[in-house]
Amino acid sequence: MSPQDAFDRGLADLKSGQFSEASRLLTVACDGGVSRGCGNLGSLYQNGKGVNQDLGQAAALYRKGCSGDAWGACFLLGVMYESGSGVPKNQSQAIQLYSRSCQGGEGRGCTNLGAAYASGNGVPQNYAQANSLFHKACDTGVPRGCSLLGLAYHEGAGIQKDDSQAALLTRKGCEGGDPMGCNLLGVGYEFGYGVPRNKQQAVALYRQSCTAGFDAGCQNLNRVQR
Repeated sequence: MSPQDAFDRGLADLKSGQFSEASRLLTVACDGGVSRGCGNLGSLYQNGKGVNQDLGQAAALYRKGCSGDAWGACFLLGVMYESGSGVPKNQSQAIQLYSRSCQGGEGRGCTNLGAAYASGNGVPQNYAQANSLFHKACDTGVPRGCSLLGLAYHEGAGIQKDDSQAALLTRKGCEGGDPMGCNLLGVGYEFGYGVPRNKQQAVALYRQSCTAGFDAGCQNLNRVQR
């Protein structure tokens, strides 16, 4: 079996929940030079699926995948460095990895890099750069990128304030499954930012956000239901 065949079969097993067999096949793929095999195997080690959880091994595999063209592995390793999970916390290293993943077309990397520019975390604060990155992320199908760009439009952060555009973008984020987007759209409906005021719709969106585990959504839901 070629390394690419092992990767294809391993990925199918991963998607069907056969994690032990997936780990065996992805090991063959990774050892054979398939970068994405290393990245997917790293995810198994990070989450303890089909193998014993080992964050150090996950980081090593992400690093190996990132050295090739596994842009998702660069992103995931960046998250580990930003949070200090399995590796020493290092925001500068996280920024480099997010940048590499974003340049490779991984929208989640663009999102996190944009968030760093928006907050000035590890890079000079630059709202225009942040918004450019959020736009790229949104265009590549990352719902959180749409939500964050919508927030920028609402706040007028590095961009002309436009609540109608904010509502369109937060709706896109929410419909894509991002609870932040649902919460922000709920705020829009509650106060009439870019959409007609509609408390019932706001409550529904806050509840959707809260159910998905977004704390601000829960706080807003509790506040409007008092």
